[in-house]
Amino acid sequence: MVKVAMIGVGAISGIYLKNITTVFKEVELVGVCDLIPERAEKGVQTVKEYIEAGAKAPVPKIYKDMYEAFNDPEVEVVLNLTRPYEHYGVTKAALEHGKHVFSEKPLAADMEEGDELVALAEEKGLLMGARRIRSWARAFRPCASLSMTGTSATLLRRTAR
Repeated sequence: MVKVAMIGVGAISGIYLKNITTVFKEVELVGVCDLIPERAEKGVQTVKEYIEAGAKAPVPKIYKDMYEAFNDPEVEVVLNLTRPYEHYGVTKAALEHGKHVFSEKPLAADMEEGDELVALAEEKGLLMGARRIRSWARAFRPCASLSMTGTSATLLRRTAR
């Protein structure tokens, strides 16, 4: 079982909450965090509704901030669903705390930031992935099956250039 903390519980989080709770049997949502506490509360309520409808999932905890999630020894992977301009900072902090990361697109604002994140993940022996941008889907199809592997970030970086 892969244990995940969701950072950012905004508009895109709904599909992730649904899939983690009802589809992906190997993933458990340990907790959620958002700068707006009501969003985190709404995310937990959404999970509770799926549980009431029959989903076999625990009720996630609410973290007061992302650092509480990063310091939770139960969390293995950080799911970064923050605003795009925050992706780099949140991903970097999660990696620095020894957590694997999967981020919504884009991974970073520019190639330099992306390269830095790739280097940090490699240095720490961590896995990192990002949701691909649909408009680039054809270019990334060869790498899609390598998502969340140790070489995917390097391959995606090289393919994008």
